[in-house]
Amino acid sequence: MADPLLDPLNRSTNEVPRDTATRPIILALVAGLGALMFGYSLGFTSSSQLSMIHDGVFTHQCEKNEYKSDQADWFASTINLGCILGALTGGYLADAIGRKLSIMVSGVPWIAGFTLIALNNSNFFLSILSRILCGIAVGICSMAVPVYIAETSPPRLRGALGSVNQFGVVMGILLVYLLGAVFPKQEDDCNKSKVFIQAWRDFAWIGVAITAAMVVFVSFVPRTPSFLVAKGKSDTALAVIKRLRGPLHDAEKELYSITSASEESTGSAVTLKDLCAPALRRPWIISIGMMFAQQLCGINAIIFSSGSIFSSAGISDPYTCALIVAAVQVVFTGVGVLLIDRAGRKILLLVAATGQTFFLTTMGVFYHLDTKHDWLAIVSLVGYIISFSCGMGAIPWILMSEVFPAKVRGKAASIATVVNWSLSFIVTELFNTLRSSLHDDGTFWLFAGVSCCSIFFIKFVLIETKGKSLEEIEQYFIQLAGGHSSGYSKI
Repeated sequence: MADPLLDPLNRSTNEVPRDTATRPIILALVAGLGALMFGYSLGFTSSSQLSMIHDGVFTHQCEKNEYKSDQADWFASTINLGCILGALTGGYLADAIGRKLSIMVSGVPWIAGFTLIALNNSNFFLSILSRILCGIAVGICSMAVPVYIAETSPPRLRGALGSVNQFGVVMGILLVYLLGAVFPKQEDDCNKSKVFIQAWRDFAWIGVAITAAMVVFVSFVPRTPSFLVAKGKSDTALAVIKRLRGPLHDAEKELYSITSASEESTGSAVTLKDLCAPALRRPWIISIGMMFAQQLCGINAIIFSSGSIFSSAGISDPYTCALIVAAVQVVFTGVGVLLIDRAGRKILLLVAATGQTFFLTTMGVFYHLDTKHDWLAIVSLVGYIISFSCGMGAIPWILMSEVFPAKVRGKAASIATVVNWSLSFIVTELFNTLRSSLHDDGTFWLFAGVSCCSIFFIKFVLIETKGKSLEEIEQYFIQLAGGHSSGYSKI
């Protein structure tokens, strides 16, 4: 008999799963193509920006053996603005047409954006428009993909399959860098010691091709049972559950659970009052708090500094540096996928935040001492990326898709995604200002302080959602807010 304190839902630890994992895994991988394009869009400028400058797409000047271009900087950063716009509209799309069709709709701005990039010569307005369009697609998918995966995954696998979202992102980034490794390079006129990739237009067309494939594949997956029930299509939802879970699973029981949760929140369209309901206070704190923890923990600072750190260790090729960072992210995001439904969200986040705090501190020590011990910087860099990839990279998106009830899940996830991308934009724009004001050591110690604070937030505010159905999580928050729910034990 399982200890009820360790197993609050009173499930037998020897219980044999009666659902099949094959179809949910396939659906997660197909939806993960949206995450792959998310990462590809973010990594595109790293491999293509220098060659676009060289080809005259952006105005520029050569200063101290480096190209300087305000237009290129805007091209890189305005994707964040598009992401905010996409996240704002994504919630309404998800509730109106569903998570599946939202992912498919994101293909329109992606194809338009990358096509504009490929055809553009030197029109700065079109360059900015193309990145905003790609950002809109990223914003929609960064909200819709985690929610789709959460609503189609069985509770015992929802953490691992939810991590496919972040795994797809880092795979997309790695793909850009791998393409950069195989395409021909040309000597940089501004700095003869550097080379750059010539095929930036080919990269854009590859983005169009991957997006088209994503739209085709996603068109074959079913809509989520939660969305179908919300639209009054219970019979279709039951058929989807049976296909997803297999013949041994009690599909009627799962449908009843989804329907009961949906009936408790039936009514007109989601209003501000719904989003401010007492049962949503803790979910808001958890979701928004984790978005702050993810974006303010120093990941951008580490990525921006990785080139100079590797250069000090004798690795001056920026593409090699980027490949190393991306490969470490892919490997240890994969480790997180394997661990999340075994160890749980809280344990992984606590370990990750502790590791981030330690390695950000040692990175600050490296810069403060101005030491020649380059190994300290390399160890700090790799250690931090390992820590972030195992926990803070994926889990905030998973929690966002888990803690909100079905009625408001689309719009609430949309707001949380807007917060995430707004913070990303702010941190990116303020990073150089922080370095000027606090210097490198103070900047990394500031991020270490934020990561340290996140440890206490995770320990005392976060709940463990491992193994819980979305309906059970919803009932817990209702009970926490003073409501009543029979047959449910505290998480």
